[in-house]
Amino acid sequence: MVRTIAACSVSSSRSGWIRRLFAIRVKQGQCVALADGRLWTIKSLLRRRRKSRSLTTFEASLPDASTALSFAAKWIDGRKGQQGEWLIVMTNSPNAKAAISAYKNRWAVECLFADAKTRGFNMEDTRMTAPDKIDTLTAILAIAVTWAYRCATQTMGLKAIKRKVHGRREKSWFRTGLDALRAWITFAPQNAVRAWQNQFPKRFKIP
Repeated sequence: MVRTIAACSVSSSRSGWIRRLFAIRVKQGQCVALADGRLWTIKSLLRRRRKSRSLTTFEASLPDASTALSFAAKWIDGRKGQQGEWLIVMTNSPNAKAAISAYKNRWAVECLFADAKTRGFNMEDTRMTAPDKIDTLTAILAIAVTWAYRCATQTMGLKAIKRKVHGRREKSWFRTGLDALRAWITFAPQNAVRAWQNQFPKRFKIP
């Protein structure tokens, strides 16, 4: 199983063709070929690597392919008794470290999609087909998501949402804000207005 996380087209003036750069996450069981032609699973290559937060990089190719690819692997610790796992990203860019950074950005995009769709405003339920109307709806959703996040900041400040026994948060930041926005619009609209108008400090990363 692989997941596409970033892609962009880069024009090559020398050859005149378009090269598509990609960065995808792969599983430990992915088989790769090293420079000497031997086949290994990534799990085997990482077996002797120390499980730390330091980044491990190497080059290999897929079986029956000649294109050299870059791989970056980083160990992610599990929370509260949960087993950790390797985060492994494959890219055709020589900068494997940048592929890990691209993967981090992917999660922000995935969370935004979920907030606008099944986890929040159910955008996929619309029956609109006119592009102009869909553009307007998307703009309204962007405002609504931003407002929900501002309500969460109004509610939580710089505090982190508590974790349950299994290590996950009780609520997402978006759900915390959306619940507050709904309640405030109904019972305390001045709080909803204040959340939209206030300038909040940038939140620091809280573990």
